[in-house]
Amino acid sequence: MAMNAVARHGVSIALACRAFDISETCYRYSPVLSDENEEIANWLERLAANKRSWGFGLGLMAHDQHALRYRGVMELAWAGCTDDEIASYSGHTSKEMIIKYAGEARQIMRARQAVAKRK
Repeated sequence: MAMNAVARHGVSIALACRAFDISETCYRYSPVLSDENEEIANWLERLAANKRSWGFGLGLMAHDQHALRYRGVMELAWAGCTDDEIASYSGHTSKEMIIKYAGEARQIMRARQAVAKRK
């Protein structure tokens, strides 16, 4: 959304970031691809095959992009990122998807906080 404001309406990056409550670092983030990606994917595939009870229990060949993106959104929500910051990372254009995935993560976080208060 911030990028759209800069591109379509000519506002400054700083103003767009303030308006959408995201950091300029988040705005400028661009993943860096490297030659290690294939090696990392192979390691993750072997890990998923050997430790089916960890994480999603999905084979990475069929579901890697969705599962990793979903997990990334949850991790950002647990870290306290705003929906706009999460959208900048995940590429989601629909607020509904952010609310679905981040909302689930936030609900888990609230449940853990409630349990901790009970102790």
